[in-house]
Amino acid sequence: MAAAICIFTYIRKGTLHWLNRVSRVFDYALNIFFFIGGVVLVCIMLVVCAEIAMRYFLGIVHVWEVQICGDSLVWIAFLPAGLVLKENRHVRVDLVVNIVSPRIRHVLNLITTALGLVTCLTLTYYSAHVTWDHFAKAIYEYNILVIPKGPLLSIIPLSSLLLSVEFLREFLSSWKPKRA
Repeated sequence: MAAAICIFTYIRKGTLHWLNRVSRVFDYALNIFFFIGGVVLVCIMLVVCAEIAMRYFLGIVHVWEVQICGDSLVWIAFLPAGLVLKENRHVRVDLVVNIVSPRIRHVLNLITTALGLVTCLTLTYYSAHVTWDHFAKAIYEYNILVIPKGPLLSIIPLSSLLLSVEFLREFLSSWKPKRA
């Protein structure tokens, strides 16, 4: 019996060590996505500033910058979303949250986290299907520039999957009521 308890404890510690390592890798991925989102935002800012300067000082107009900046907005929206959720920096209705009791607040948190998880898993599934379809059929965006749509859309299922994992982590961590 004692040997079984020792083996179970060893397996449990090994599992926790493995889960901690996976959690650190996941957190690193969230930080990388956040950083890339910031880089994309700075690049858009530089492109727009350069376009304005070239238009007013040199009389040169590039029509492609509007398309590139518009397509990049999808990446800016989805890349940092996981880290924003992890750090609780998202929009919250404080008016409702602050007037209810801690127990009801906890239940509301569980419900909203579960709804967020289901929503993100649904978004992950359908956006992955659409993105794969765009890659498989080689669908292009025909505008000023001809750009394949698959790479543009690929951030949506990837980021939605990261959001789903973060919602799952939040749900599991808040499953037990917090003791005051």
